[in-house]
Amino acid sequence: MKRLVKNMSIYGMGSIAARAIQVILLPIYTRFLSPADYGSLELVYMVAGVLAILYGLMIGSGYLRTYYDSSDQTHRDRVLGSAFWFTLFCAIPVGGAALLFSGDLADAVFTFEGGSAFITLIAVATAIKAHNYIFYNLLIVREKAGTYVAINIITMVVTIGITIYFVVFMHWAVRGILLAQVIAYGLEFALLAFLLMRRSLLMYSAAAVKEMLALSIPLIPLQFASFVLTMADRLFLQEYRTLDEVGLYSLAYKFASIMPFLVIEPFKAFGPHLFSLIDQPEKCKRTLADFTRYYMAGGMLFALVIAIFSREVIMLMSTVEYYEAHRVVFLLCLSYVFYGLTSLTGYAINIVKKNWIIGLSWVIGAALNVGLNFILIPAYGMVGAASATIASYLVVALGRLIIIRRVYPVPFAYGSFVGIVIAGTVCYLVSTLLHFDAILSIAAKIVLLALFTAGLAYGYLNAVERDEGLRLLRSLWARFHSKA
Repeated sequence: MKRLVKNMSIYGMGSIAARAIQVILLPIYTRFLSPADYGSLELVYMVAGVLAILYGLMIGSGYLRTYYDSSDQTHRDRVLGSAFWFTLFCAIPVGGAALLFSGDLADAVFTFEGGSAFITLIAVATAIKAHNYIFYNLLIVREKAGTYVAINIITMVVTIGITIYFVVFMHWAVRGILLAQVIAYGLEFALLAFLLMRRSLLMYSAAAVKEMLALSIPLIPLQFASFVLTMADRLFLQEYRTLDEVGLYSLAYKFASIMPFLVIEPFKAFGPHLFSLIDQPEKCKRTLADFTRYYMAGGMLFALVIAIFSREVIMLMSTVEYYEAHRVVFLLCLSYVFYGLTSLTGYAINIVKKNWIIGLSWVIGAALNVGLNFILIPAYGMVGAASATIASYLVVALGRLIIIRRVYPVPFAYGSFVGIVIAGTVCYLVSTLLHFDAILSIAAKIVLLALFTAGLAYGYLNAVERDEGLRLLRSLWARFHSKA
């Protein structure tokens, strides 16, 4: 358990650092890109989401599970090499088609000019990133959290530096952002390959590919459905509202997307730990139930921290034309809380190798999301888009919890989940009433968050968990104080 906490802390702190550095780009984007440009960038990322699925058919996910089928090093080398080469075999035709038909694709998807060049750049960047994903999975299963985070942060710093140069000094706007990603991902690949490339990449097994694809292909509907849940609302906003509103909504999403790096990214350490307990089913179930309960507490707390102060931060970091973005930050943060819950429930389904259930639940959620977007966005704009997103993730999470009771019963604390979501929502609504001068408003919000945190400690956690948490905080403080 100590090793799990250590690895999760490294993943979490590294991700926080990477996200903190990336946030530096927000003032750059909001001052050198118009809301319409920012919206265009998000629509280009939508194309990247589709390409990422087609590059390798999600075989990296199958690799992560197949790795644990045997402790034999030859088996593990074989599945790594097979996953890498299969991804390359898929990337060549898919990427080639994207480059060849970039103009036609841009005309079909975008309403703005210059989309063909953007698709060319994002197709190359995504192809490189797909291979990097295989290497990152190898670091995860080897529990090389420090190396994982170090390379991630190096890539982020390079991306930011080059992006600032291209956008601020060269005035290349969206084109500069995408070109910076191509360069940074290429460097990331070089670093990962230098550290990890060995004889295992020379191995290829059709049988290993078949085994991994048996696990990953059922996840493809999941990924397409997840893509619809996270990106289709931009298309609806582009069609029924304006490209400026796409930009405002995308900025709100940027704030909300801090959530995965705070409370979902550490799952990279939890997944391998949980899979290592498969042979101890009762312990495995209890571990998943406890971790999920802690996650919901941390998820709601971080969602409130981000959402409550989003208005002040957006006003500080952007121009007046972006201010309205804060109105949907809480809804999107809460969506990420439910998204994390679906990820955790997915582990239970993955353990029994019924991945088709995961795919089906996402398909249902995506279909619901499209329907709600069609109904809500024309009337309510980005508020309707955020409402559709949160409703869809909630339906997927509830469906998973119901199914798990049959296929792999886990003693989740259902009542606690409901209670903390209600308490967090009430706390946010109260914060919207605190309209004083800037300093007094911030102070009042800090007090409100302190009260919510105290409620978590004494109303959500039991006495043993509180004592353990206090011991952990004292240990961290003593370690920090000794180094200061």
